[in-house]
Amino acid sequence: MKRSQSINLGRMRKISAAKVIKPLAVVAGVSTLTACGNDQQATVYKDLDHCAIDNPGLEEQCQSAYQQALQEAEQSGPKYPRQHLCEEEFGSGRCYQYTMNNGQNVFVPLMAGFLFSQFMDNRYRSAPLYTSYSYHSPFYGYWSSVDGKRYGRAKYGKTKVNKKAFDAKPKVTRTISRGGFGSKVAASSSFRGSSSRGGWGG
Repeated sequence: MKRSQSINLGRMRKISAAKVIKPLAVVAGVSTLTACGNDQQATVYKDLDHCAIDNPGLEEQCQSAYQQALQEAEQSGPKYPRQHLCEEEFGSGRCYQYTMNNGQNVFVPLMAGFLFSQFMDNRYRSAPLYTSYSYHSPFYGYWSSVDGKRYGRAKYGKTKVNKKAFDAKPKVTRTISRGGFGSKVAASSSFRGSSSRGGWGG
C-alpha cells in the first residue's frame, strides 16, 4: 500500500497533536539552534495544523511543506522489517506500514515534527524530524534528521538551522535492525552541537 492508501493524514495529525507524549528530557521553551554559517531562520512544527494555525493565510504553503516532509521521511527515513523493531526506537503506535516502489513492505516512523522555512527565493521548504522514545537512545529528547544527524533539544518553535538541513537526502531502500538508527545517530558528528545553548552544530 502506498501512503495515500494506507495513511489517513487527518488521523496522523490527531495522533501528533493529541497522543504524542514528549520525552522526559524535553523542557519547555524555544531554544536557539546555532549553525556553523549559512544560518536559515526556521520554525519547528509538530504537525500540519500547528503550522496552519501559526501562519494565517499560508495554509497552502504549510500543506505543501508538510507533504514534502512526509515524502522525504518515507523515501529517505529509516525503514524496519518489523513493526516492533521500529517502535522500540520511536515509540508504541508511532510506526506504520509502507510499501516501497519495489513492492517490499516495511515499517517507518511517524514524523515527530518538521522544519518550515521561507528562503530568499520566497519558496517555503521543509525537512522531517524524529525523536526517540527510548531512554537508551543517543537522540532521546533530541531532534534527528532522516539521515541520522542529531540536532538540538526536541522543542517546537522558532530556531536557526544550517541551510544544509533542507538539502535532499539519499533514498533509503534497505531495512535496518534493532538499534540501527540510534547507532547511526551516535556515529554521526556533522551536526552535533557544542553550544552551551544546546544549539545545532555545523
